Formats: sequence, structure tokens, C-alpha cells
Amino acid sequence: MLFDVIVIAVLSVYLLLDGSRASNWIRQNAPRLTQANFVLDAVPHIVGGYIRGQLLLSTLIGGLVGGGMFAFHVPYAVLLGVLAFVLEFIPVLGTLVSGSICILIALTQGWLIALGVLIYFVVVHIIEGDVVGPRVVGKAIGLHPVISIAALIAGAELFGIWGVLFASPVVGVLQVMIVALWSSWRQHRPEQFVQVKQQVTDQVEGEYTAPVMRGVQEETMS
Repeated sequence: MLFDVIVIAVLSVYLLLDGSRASNWIRQNAPRLTQANFVLDAVPHIVGGYIRGQLLLSTLIGGLVGGGMFAFHVPYAVLLGVLAFVLEFIPVLGTLVSGSICILIALTQGWLIALGVLIYFVVVHIIEGDVVGPRVVGKAIGLHPVISIAALIAGAELFGIWGVLFASPVVGVLQVMIVALWSSWRQHRPEQFVQVKQQVTDQVEGEYTAPVMRGVQEETMS
């Protein structure tokens, strides 16, 4: 683990120093400049949006946990809220671990309070996993909630915790790639798209008929 931390730190320094050079080289030498610029601009936006969305979701869950524990008169409510904020960065397990800790501490106040905390955390977990989470993170990276939920389910089934952690940003990047390929296809094959074909036809007809109409108007005025 220590070796991995050192390697990641060194690679991060090199990427920070030379990342802009690599990006500029791709922008200048890519065969399709428009699509390259689109992808290079969209990918950092998606990654940054994912981080911002995760921070917002963690803050929301931390507030819900801290406020809920304060309402149930559970000791160390503020500390439990901070702990929930930190653990929320661990998908799925974060809420379960923080909930288990809160329930164990709530047992010191009686089993009825512990039962109430358990029910409260079930509701919080449903809100975090099925309602707020896909909307917040999906909106931050430009994904529809349905796509975000499907990505989370597929990532969890295929790759476990790591699949849940990286499902949304990976699908966001794939969406950017698909949009870029789709735009390139429409640009180079307009005959396969009725709307684009009609726009090209109207533009060509406009460029052809405009000089003719101006000539007719000049003759009429003379």
C-alpha cells in the first residue's frame, strides 16, 4: 500500500506538470480537431462534476445523519455526522458502516431508540442510493437519473464496490465519446439524416436562388 501511494504521488506530479503539453499536442495534431477539443473539454468537466456531486451528496448525508442522531438524542451526534460525511465517499458500504456505528451507540439509550435509528437509516439509505444519489451525481456529470441508476447497478454486479465507485464517471466519459462519434457521423454522412439533409438542401438552394432573386429585383426596378 505504501509503494502504491508513492507511485500514485509521483505519477500525479508528472501528470500535473506535463498534462497540459499532452493536451495541447492532441488538440494540434488530432485528425478531427473538433471532436478532439470536444472530448478534451468534456472529460475534465465530467470528472470535476463527479467530485463536486460526491461532495454535495456526502454533505447532505452527513447533515441528515447528524441531525437525525441529534433528534434521537444519540450521544456524539456531531461526530457521527462527520463520520457519515467521510464514509459516504465509500459507495454502498459507507452508509451501512455509519448506520451500524450509530445503531450500536443508540443501544446505550435503549432498544426503542436503536430501533428508531435503524428505521431512520433504512430511509436514509433508500434516499441516498435510489433518489438523491443518482440525481445529484448524474446531474453533475450530465447523466439522466435512469442511466445513472442503471450504471450503478451494472457496476455493482460486474465489479463490486469499485464498479459502484467509478460507474458514473466512466459512463459519463462513454457518453461524451458516443456524442462525439455521433456528431462526426452526422457531419460526414448528412444523407443518412433527413433533418440534416434538408438543412443542407435549403442552404444550397438559398445560396443559388439569392443571386437570381437579386437579379430579378434589379431588372424590375430598372
